[in-house]
Amino acid sequence: MYIQYADRKAGEVVRFLFGRELSETELANLVGAFDDSLMRVEARGEILFVQIFHPRLKIHHVFIAKTPEGRLFLRIDEIEILPGERRKALGAALFQRQVEQARKLNVTYIEAETDGNWKTFHLRSGYYVWARYGFNALLTAADKISLPPELRFIEERGKIRETADLNDIMLLGGQKWWKENGGARYTVFDPAENSKSRRVFEKYMLELKRRNRL
Repeated sequence: MYIQYADRKAGEVVRFLFGRELSETELANLVGAFDDSLMRVEARGEILFVQIFHPRLKIHHVFIAKTPEGRLFLRIDEIEILPGERRKALGAALFQRQVEQARKLNVTYIEAETDGNWKTFHLRSGYYVWARYGFNALLTAADKISLPPELRFIEERGKIRETADLNDIMLLGGQKWWKENGGARYTVFDPAENSKSRRVFEKYMLELKRRNRL
């Protein structure tokens, strides 16, 4: 892998965000880059913009920044793996490293705007893929009304409560329902140890292993 800093300011923003310089491996893992990628790093004010280039990718852009309260977060702005590579679960394997690196570097959340719905699934399926990975969003009132009986309640810490979000749907086995009824929205992944997001993602990884796709 190779890192190309646009200018001195880019390195300064890395140190502002993380308190130190990052190794090539740390940055590559954090942005979800393939091992032999080219990463171009650029400062946009106090935001770090990373473009990842690789023969398997059509586009891959990531932003890293802090909230006004000082919380470090990462935004997956755009990512598209070339069509011939999509059935190989490459994205899931890369995201596994990304989540662990985010936790180690105290990234509080990873965000993504998902796209697509059942009608456009063959072209834009981000709403489904990111949900399988563990990205979360509250269910809308319309979502809740259309839930089948088996997805309306979930047990948590010995108590039964109403299903509230995408993570709940995935943990209840509602992947097919979300695929057919879900849609685009803003989502967030929590990289903390034992978070609901990670439980959903770990469940998905086990499924991929059972299907020999990893």
